[in-house]
Amino acid sequence: MAITITQSPAQEDLIGRRLIYSATTTNGLNAGFQFTVVVSSTLGTTTLRVPLNVAGTAIIDVAKLLLLKNQELYSGVSIHRQTAPVQEPTGAGCLINYTVSFQEGWTVAGVYTLQGTPTTVTRSLLWNATLQATDPYSTTLQSRYLLNGQSQRFLSDRTADTFSWLYGNHFGFGPASNTIFIPVRNADWGVLSIAYLTTKTATNLTVTIFESDGTPNSFNISLSTHNQSTMWHYPVFPANLNASSETGWLKPQDYPNWRCITVRAVNGSGSAQSATYVLYNADTYGPKDCIQDNVRLAWKGSGGSWEYVNFIKKSEPSYNIERKQMRKVLGNYGATYTMTGQEAGLTETENFVDQIITANSDYVSEGGFEYLRGLFVSKQVHIVTDAGTHIPVVVEDNNFASKRTRDGKYYAQSIRIKLSNYLWT
Repeated sequence: MAITITQSPAQEDLIGRRLIYSATTTNGLNAGFQFTVVVSSTLGTTTLRVPLNVAGTAIIDVAKLLLLKNQELYSGVSIHRQTAPVQEPTGAGCLINYTVSFQEGWTVAGVYTLQGTPTTVTRSLLWNATLQATDPYSTTLQSRYLLNGQSQRFLSDRTADTFSWLYGNHFGFGPASNTIFIPVRNADWGVLSIAYLTTKTATNLTVTIFESDGTPNSFNISLSTHNQSTMWHYPVFPANLNASSETGWLKPQDYPNWRCITVRAVNGSGSAQSATYVLYNADTYGPKDCIQDNVRLAWKGSGGSWEYVNFIKKSEPSYNIERKQMRKVLGNYGATYTMTGQEAGLTETENFVDQIITANSDYVSEGGFEYLRGLFVSKQVHIVTDAGTHIPVVVEDNNFASKRTRDGKYYAQSIRIKLSNYLWT
């Protein structure tokens, strides 16, 4: 008996694309031949029967059997409020060492009967990221996710075109393909995320806080203890650093009016293995809006990481109320009939109150609109409070137009979000 696995995904791959396994056999002419395919992971085990196609090959896409959702709480604490690096749990936003096995079977005395032993393929990492149909199936992940040079990015969808910084040139951070700007407030919580491919060369994250006069102060986060073929989140936003008790980590609050925080992956000799992420102080260097309530939104992006944006302009809450009512018979039918004239006939029995927030962004460039597209299509969206907790929400808007005007003008974006839970009444 000969089973040959002719096609399988890479050792590290994404859940958001086709995950094709193909197999052939020398016993395909037996009556009622089918492969029994078993897909096993921490999510459970699924068993299928797959016949041969006209080309004599069994082909199965296992992606829909291994759907993932990013972990949102760690020991009861929001992912956004972490103060030390955390690993994405297997079975949440990633799978580690899932297996797919093929076993032959055909009809014997009228009964489908398994034959021989299974042939099994084990893959080391699958995480909650997405490619598009326009990306060829042969697209490899090394060029996008491997940290081995200063043009490489973390899992974030942010690019050099997403945001700009008015003071960047003045402070020595001019526009460049390997510089990615992120406006942050002192009160902002968040993480940057990395998936470690087996051939990674990065050994540290170097985090540098620039004082108001430009003096740099750096510390390293060692990556050597973070297993290969896993996914990790690094809490390097201002509020996380200020709350952290990790040994050697610096705090922005110790440097009043700090300019920015830079984060990049480096190898053992200190050479850049990623783009430089510049988290600049929007409280001091804009954009900010002191008279409006900030609405900070987080969402699971196409790279599998958590993405963030602050809607700093006017936001308004509204409420949609679904009323459940009943009409009672008036009066008390006891030994005698009584009625006070103050009883309710039509009575509210239960109200379902949806809480909706309409928020407005600051002016956004074309690259910013490309980034916001991820928010509008994401299935995991949160409001992140200044306390570091989060409120799950869903996006109400069913349409999103990505502005692509090349006239230098900037446009604002509004969004309607609905809290996932009713207002209790």
